[in-house]
Amino acid sequence: SCSTVVVIMFSSLIGDAADVTVEVNESAFSAKKNSTEINTLVGAIDQGTSSTRFLVFTPLGEIAAWSQMEHTQIFPEGEDKVGWHEHNPLEIWGNVVECM
Repeated sequence: SCSTVVVIMFSSLIGDAADVTVEVNESAFSAKKNSTEINTLVGAIDQGTSSTRFLVFTPLGEIAAWSQMEHTQIFPEGEDKVGWHEHNPLEIWGNVVECM
């Protein structure tokens, strides 16, 4: 079933990266279990200032599963950089791939 695929995908991340938060909503799958519509899921990347999230939605708009990883916050030193906030784009890209 589709829920099994999602559970396998996300549980494999737990073993490889302990800093990934993962949650699977089994009840989101049960509402349409006998429908072919459940085979259509939508994935979304939520790239925030402090973390990356990947969410999987059912056709009813329910969150079926999600994962999240925080990324390093870089605060450059120097009087001319007060209030600056940077991120490593390669780390963010890696977090996106890991969350998916």
